[in-house]
Amino acid sequence: MYLVSIHLQNFRQHKDTHIQFIQGITGILGQNGAGKSTILEAIAWAFYGNKPGVLRGTKDYLIWRGAPGKSEVIVDLEFACQNHNYRIQRSQTTSKITAQLWQDEVLVANSSTGVDEKIRQLLCMTHQEFFNSYFTGQKQLQFLGSIEGATARERFIAKMLGYEKIEEIQGKSDKSNTLRYDLKQKEKVKNQLDGYMQKFEGLSDRIAAQKLKIEDTRSRLQNIQRHLLELALIKDELEPQWQQINDRRTNFLQLQTKLQAHQSQLPSLVGEVKNLEQKQADLQQELDKFKQLEQEVLPYENLQKEYQGLEQNYQSFLRAQQIRDRLITLEQEITATTTELQNLEPIGLELSAIEQVIGEYRAQIADREEQIKLETARWQQTKAELEAKVSLEKQALAKAQKQHQTIIDAGEDGVCPTCERPLQEEYGNVVNGFLQQITECQQHISQWQLQIEQLAKKPATILELEQAQTLLLQELKQRENRQKELDKATIRRQMLEQQIKEKQKQLNKLQGELELQDQNQEFNIEYFQTVQEQIKQLRPRHEEFLKLAQTPHNFKQVTEQLLQKQQDVRGLNQKIVAIQQEIDACGYSEACFNQLQKQREEAVANYTAVNDQYRSIGQDLQYAEQELQKLEQEKQESLVKEEERKQVNRECLTLEELDKAFSALRQYLTEQIRPRLAQSASYFSIN
Repeated sequence: MYLVSIHLQNFRQHKDTHIQFIQGITGILGQNGAGKSTILEAIAWAFYGNKPGVLRGTKDYLIWRGAPGKSEVIVDLEFACQNHNYRIQRSQTTSKITAQLWQDEVLVANSSTGVDEKIRQLLCMTHQEFFNSYFTGQKQLQFLGSIEGATARERFIAKMLGYEKIEEIQGKSDKSNTLRYDLKQKEKVKNQLDGYMQKFEGLSDRIAAQKLKIEDTRSRLQNIQRHLLELALIKDELEPQWQQINDRRTNFLQLQTKLQAHQSQLPSLVGEVKNLEQKQADLQQELDKFKQLEQEVLPYENLQKEYQGLEQNYQSFLRAQQIRDRLITLEQEITATTTELQNLEPIGLELSAIEQVIGEYRAQIADREEQIKLETARWQQTKAELEAKVSLEKQALAKAQKQHQTIIDAGEDGVCPTCERPLQEEYGNVVNGFLQQITECQQHISQWQLQIEQLAKKPATILELEQAQTLLLQELKQRENRQKELDKATIRRQMLEQQIKEKQKQLNKLQGELELQDQNQEFNIEYFQTVQEQIKQLRPRHEEFLKLAQTPHNFKQVTEQLLQKQQDVRGLNQKIVAIQQEIDACGYSEACFNQLQKQREEAVANYTAVNDQYRSIGQDLQYAEQELQKLEQEKQESLVKEEERKQVNRECLTLEELDKAFSALRQYLTEQIRPRLAQSASYFSIN
């Protein structure tokens, strides 16, 4: 590493200083206090900031004394290290410190912590190590000599020169990221691969044996396949024979099923024929009865029609009788209602007079009520005024008594409580004046209280008015009650008038209806009763005739059903004979079928057993081929692992050679270089 340039602003004695370092040794000359050591201090501050031991004194004295308030201290340092150009800029104010680091004009850290860490990594030492080695301040050269013992100084110099890095890289087998640790790990992998390769021993022999097994299995499979073809030919020869006799058997069973079905239907049809024959006989008797009744009830229909006409006349006859009875009743009700209405005629005049009297009473009651209110208000106002006077007078009395007592207590030499003048010779007059005032107040209070007691009861004028008002209210109530009675009588009269109108209307309507009834011809009640009696006698026979009305149709229907069933019985017997003839002509033998069935089942069983054996051997062949494929895959895997083991062996040899080289280098440093360091370190001493 070497410095390129430094720029200081407001740093201690330097307001604005820029220095460009040249190759070789740079010397700085100046008077005492000119700021020579400050430049070295600025370089250290640029690298490590406010770390302990970097600054002389505190950071508060860092800024130039002539700088304006709130000025900023800035140090900008450029240096080269490991083929890269770097630039550090640190700045500080009274409140904060900032730092930035550029590598090849690229910002790599922009905080004090980040810049400190980058510098430590770049220089490979802490700020303390930096100050103890490469940086020696004024009067600090004696540090190395202050280390006690040549061995300690030797160790410190060796550390600065990086000799310990060789030992760290070689390391130990139990420490990661070291040469010997990597060698140990590779040896473990090598041992694992050696153990893994053991399972591949004899793999070629197993593959050869598996191939022989596959060939033997294929030979057995071909023999079974030939035998299976022979059994298939036997089975195929029996199949047409069995199919033919099976078809005959199926036809035979179908004919048997048909025959049984027809034979089972025959008893049912015969029974239905018998039932229909019995039903036909019963209907024949009913048909004879129906024909007999048909002649007997011939007059019934005519009588029924005539009776319906007579029934209408009969109802008219009864209606005329009811109208006459109702007319008599209505005339009686109209007469009674008219009489009651005549008795209610005078109430109109009385109702008008009552309404006029009630109006007069109400006017008088309103006048009396107003008089009572005025008298009561006048009485209450007089009593309230007297009570107010008494209250005010009592206050005046209390005040006069208090002032009188005050003057008595003060004596002749006192001061008047009202005018605040000395009493002296006026004392007697003032006392007498207050006594007279007290007496007058007491008299007034007694007089007014007597008047209040007299006004405690209502005045006679008010009592008389209230008594007269009570009498008027009683009279008014009596008149109002009578008015209500007359109102009810009026409503009753209106209702009676309405009833007379409605009944008169009904009377006129019934009279008109009766005139229409009387215009009809006279009704013969005896002839009507004769016809009614004849119908009554014929009605049971007619009802029986109606019940048998469906008999001819039923008889015809049952006869047709009987003929159809008889025809069905004959057809079923013919079918049974025909099916029996087909069964005889079928030529089916159950013994032949069973014999051929047995031969076919044996052929199928043999074919199935051999076929199962063929499938089993085929599966064995498939499993053997899969096993051979696995063995060949293992062989390929063994080749890959063998190549991997060779690679690991080569890496182990390489690491072992490196370990030997590092050991030789360390031996060289121990035997050749360290003695020279020890000799050089022994030259330093503390003066």
